[in-house]
Amino acid sequence: FFAFVALSAVCYIGAAQFLWLSEATFFNLSLLTGDLWSVLFSVVAERIIPQPLFFLALFLVISGVLIYETAASPVLGIAPDDSDDGILRDGKMPCIEMVRGDMNAASLSQADRAYHDGDQI
Repeated sequence: FFAFVALSAVCYIGAAQFLWLSEATFFNLSLLTGDLWSVLFSVVAERIIPQPLFFLALFLVISGVLIYETAASPVLGIAPDDSDDGILRDGKMPCIEMVRGDMNAASLSQADRAYHDGDQI
């Protein structure tokens, strides 16, 4: 029981760390390639060859990962920072910037800067 809890915690923490460094789409595509390892085990250890349709599906998944990784990252796209939705536009977190006191104009929206300075919009 304790091993299951410990491994589940490691799994969730590892997934969170992966998502901190990369995007959710790449995480999902990576999970799809997990079947490769089970089929590789069944071919090497048990001498069971999968159906040809598996190899077609595996080719499509791996080509999807390669195509996704060769394109520009959608997270790095430049978008106007005038919304109040809390989405990070430049990789900085407004709440942390305000707590630390480094008021960076690029990390705060116009409404946030006006509120911080006491101005009316």
